Amino acid sequence: MSDKRISVCDTELEVEYFKAEVLSAVDYYPFGMMMPDRQWYAGSDSGNYRFGFNGMEKDNERSGLGNSYFTEHRVLDPRLGRWLSIDPAQQLFPGLTPYNSLNNNPIAYVDPDGLWHRKTTGKGADKREHLAADKGDNMESLEKYFKKRRNRNRFTDEQKDLIRNEVEAYGQANATANNDVSGTRTPSYAGFDMNLSEKLNLSVNIHVGRSSLIGSDPDFQSLYYSKGGHVGVEFEGSVYHYYYNEPYDGKWNKLYSAQVYVTPVGGYIFGGDGDHSYANGDFDGDGVPDIKGADSYFTVYLTTGQYAKMRTRMGNYAANPTGVPQYGIFGKRCTSMANTMLRKSDVRVIFMSSFRTFHPHQYYNALKKKGYAETVVR
Repeated sequence: MSDKRISVCDTELEVEYFKAEVLSAVDYYPFGMMMPDRQWYAGSDSGNYRFGFNGMEKDNERSGLGNSYFTEHRVLDPRLGRWLSIDPAQQLFPGLTPYNSLNNNPIAYVDPDGLWHRKTTGKGADKREHLAADKGDNMESLEKYFKKRRNRNRFTDEQKDLIRNEVEAYGQANATANNDVSGTRTPSYAGFDMNLSEKLNLSVNIHVGRSSLIGSDPDFQSLYYSKGGHVGVEFEGSVYHYYYNEPYDGKWNKLYSAQVYVTPVGGYIFGGDGDHSYANGDFDGDGVPDIKGADSYFTVYLTTGQYAKMRTRMGNYAANPTGVPQYGIFGKRCTSMANTMLRKSDVRVIFMSSFRTFHPHQYYNALKKKGYAETVVR
């Protein structure tokens, strides 16, 4: 994709949303070989894009288009699924060929630079991302891994320091004796496997209040109490939630005046910024909070890439709470916006179409069915 944003307008020529400009699309076999007749290019120059499978740089002069990938350390032939050079630390892994790529498991492992690689374990709600040492890896190769183009914004400085400390401690604890009379030992990083999702706390909590409405207005109760509640996404200590910024007066047009609120965890977690009574949970304006908070929350673990996108996405919401784009007819519901916050960061939790959104109690049941870990608040 390019860096252009293509505007899509309605009948009155007002911009509704933007879409990306797609320059090329390629389907790959597991080890990175391009599938015949499964490639699409928007223009004559799109096929010259430097990078391909796993973000590795193509070396088309060696074996033709997409048949060879060059990294800083080795060259990969995706047709064979093998590196073209022998691993210098092959003696540490006698069970694997010194030419193996991705530990012979392209589904679980990602190795874009020929050294440290990320892998995923588990499925669905149990999915986790790990950082594992490849053969011959050390502290120097870890720094090269951090400096790679696709990893520069993947980790914060604090996360990098935590990883460095874990790797260094592991290397010292598994040091091997040198074959000399000095008695010194060399750090060994073979077998290092760090659960990034848990160690770096790469997660979000989805807060759900299922039946927490206590408004006194009869119309309000009949409309919302049976199905009501509220949903918000907790990220880095704050809850992001979509809430009406005018008291409900029995008119549906009020439901289309809303914004994103960012509130600290605890108390009336779905309250607003304190400047409006309705933002503090008094939806019907009777002086009594209608939303008491979440009944429970579900923890969703993220990958480092998802976490980085979530940090950017939530920062944009906090900076411009009223400028959130809407998606679909019911795009302004708290559940659809919570799902959008996640989906726009590549976090696929629950499928919810533009024409069929969930009420909070339905959202709760869907999260339970998916198997995400639930913590009961009250």
